[in-house]
Amino acid sequence: MTPLSQKTDFSRPQEIGKRLVSGESPLKVWREYRGFTLAALGKQCGVTAAALSQIETGKRSPSVELLGKLSRVLGCDMDDLHETEELDMVA
Repeated sequence: MTPLSQKTDFSRPQEIGKRLVSGESPLKVWREYRGFTLAALGKQCGVTAAALSQIETGKRSPSVELLGKLSRVLGCDMDDLHETEELDMVA
């Protein structure tokens, strides 16, 4: 059996769907589903845990470049990681 942190399918499991419908941060939901801490995901994507925390709490918007990195590491589409808020177009 493949650990959650190594799953690479692009499906949206029911567990994720329920949490998203309840209003949780998409980034936090996917990060936890894949088994990453803020620090571990930040290290993989070249950002600090604090920056990711700010994105998860809506205090900061991710750049398109960062969303691309996050989606590759988390094995999901970029669209799955952000809500309808505007994205920073600068890295």
